[in-house]
Amino acid sequence: MIETLMTRRLVLRPVEERDAARIQSLCADLAVTRWLARVLHPYPDGEAARFITLSRERRHKNWAIELTRADWKAAHLATIGGGRDA
Repeated sequence: MIETLMTRRLVLRPVEERDAARIQSLCADLAVTRWLARVLHPYPDGEAARFITLSRERRHKNWAIELTRADWKAAHLATIGGGRDA
């Protein structure tokens, strides 16, 4: 089981199904995906849920980064050691 890291300003935790809508939204935005090496554009519906499922099955280290202040809207994703298909 992967641990969750919490500080006063952020939470670093494994990606979960609840993150799919936010990932889907961000990856559908060309202003975001133009900076990413391996993200399809347009980002197909359901691709975020597929990404989360495949990441879990392949034991890739995908982390959701949440900022703890309610007025900070950003949420991020970091991948450590991901494969070509995730």
